[in-house]
Amino acid sequence: DNLETLLQEKDIQADLICCLQHLKLRFETKDKARRLLSNVSFLLKPGGCFFDITPDSSTIWYEKVIGKYRCF
Repeated sequence: DNLETLLQEKDIQADLICCLQHLKLRFETKDKARRLLSNVSFLLKPGGCFFDITPDSSTIWYEKVIGKYRCF
């Protein structure tokens, strides 16, 4: 089953939502970013916290611009 559907059916909410990896993948498109933020806001209790770890902008730039030209 779809995790989002399962959590909605069970009316589960959290005090803390933590995203430690792959958050930048959720921001590849506006639709993915909106979906992530919608899911977080739906699942987070009022007054809850959303904690994430993202790479700094220079890392993202390197991967997008320089990384694609690597030969190894």
